[in-house]
Order: sequence, then C-alpha cells, then structure tokens
Amino acid sequence: MGRGRTVLRDGQRIYRKVFGLAVTRQLATIEVHLASTKFVKAYDLVFNKGDEVTVVGTKVQFEGVETIFAREVTRGSETFVFRDKDGTPIW
Repeated sequence: MGRGRTVLRDGQRIYRKVFGLAVTRQLATIEVHLASTKFVKAYDLVFNKGDEVTVVGTKVQFEGVETIFAREVTRGSETFVFRDKDGTPIW
C-alpha cells in the first residue's frame, strides 16, 4: 500500500462503472480508482478540482495506465474508506 499527499487537478471522472479521480503528484498525474459509481453516488461523495487529498492504496497497471486502487482517501478531517486492509471492496 502506498500513501501520498496529492492535489486534485482534473476533478472527478467516471470510468465505465468505476468512479475515479485524476490526481497530480510531483508533476505527474495518476488515476485513482475509488469505488463503483453507484456506491459513490449513494453517499454523495464529491471531490473538486484543487482539493488536497491523501490517498492510501495499491499502485497497479490497469488497462495500460498507472493507477492506484484506493483503500482510503482523506480530505481535511474526512476519511473515506473504499476497501478493507486486504484490498477487498467494501461496496
């Protein structure tokens, strides 16, 4: 699992039925997959361009793109959990 403080640059993106973010860290952009779109919408989770977030997850190559499957994302005092410590989705 990796941890990195990032600033959200490109805002929210929806990939098929997976909700994700594009984040910029140290001049590189990486995709972060959070959860199913249905799960994210059910909890009214909204991330905005410029949000500073900390992402904990696993870095993988997904469809040829460097991606993080997020276990949790922290924004300010809020922490959103998407997977358990074994990486199993909680949705």
